[in-house]
Amino acid sequence: MPASPDTPPFPNSLTELLAELLALDRRCEATWQALSDTLEHHLAAGRLDAALALARAMPPDDAALACRDHKFLLWAAVAEAKAGDTAAALAHVQNAYRHGYRAFWDFAARRVPQDDSSALQRPLHANAEVQAWVDSVFDGTVGDWGMDPRRTPFCWFEQGELTLTKARCAISDKLLHKGAPVYRFRFFNGSFDIPTEFGVADTAAFDSDPAATANRLDYQVRSCTLEAHAFKVGYAHPRVHAFWRTLDGFDLDATLALIAEPPLHELHRGTGGEFVNLLHALVQCGHLGTPSCSACPRCRRTWRCC
Repeated sequence: MPASPDTPPFPNSLTELLAELLALDRRCEATWQALSDTLEHHLAAGRLDAALALARAMPPDDAALACRDHKFLLWAAVAEAKAGDTAAALAHVQNAYRHGYRAFWDFAARRVPQDDSSALQRPLHANAEVQAWVDSVFDGTVGDWGMDPRRTPFCWFEQGELTLTKARCAISDKLLHKGAPVYRFRFFNGSFDIPTEFGVADTAAFDSDPAATANRLDYQVRSCTLEAHAFKVGYAHPRVHAFWRTLDGFDLDATLALIAEPPLHELHRGTGGEFVNLLHALVQCGHLGTPSCSACPRCRRTWRCC
């Protein structure tokens, strides 16, 4: 629940309050949630000096930013923007970006309804320099959503018989029955939520479709394009989101640094899967080489060398 001027009083002395807060364990989620609530309370009560004192006394470090469910960086950025220090406000926004703040859209004026619930954020949303930087890395879209065996990159493909009682062919839309010869496949979707159910297509219908067979070949010889992978509408981590909307400036070394740089906590806090799967996309696009130039044991085709 958002803080309000009616919440229980804090210690009379700001020095006393800061001493109590500085004594808390900075590695704990509860600590940063308490700091965030206190910072929001000061802003809601119009105590800008107290908000600035708290924001500047507790500069978040990597350990603190591992606790990413609080809004300390948001309120610290708001306080600095309200005080007219654009550089300090922007530094907090960029810190949130680097560490994968899950609600990064909080910083984007065009993504947050400008109503009473967002009134405290207005000094940040009205700052043209901050908003220009946010817009340069985050717009809420990447590409057209869609999973189509004719164009969406596969992450699994095999031939077999339909094990379900019945299913629709993804190519012809024909009703298929159990035991029918089919291709089964899963799509790479750029995140960690790969569908649990296989897509299926009648083998004859698939083999007679030039776009589908070309898409399968791209999967088999790892010759997909990054543009083919950039169909997901949005990504949870703002840095991964920014990568997929700036493919014109693709640089392999910079991308590998992006994957390697996030703190370890990213791998188990909900957005790490997007970095791992970005690495998978690079492999499927042939950017990281292949085991050898011999024939692939699955498809018996020659691997493409980098």
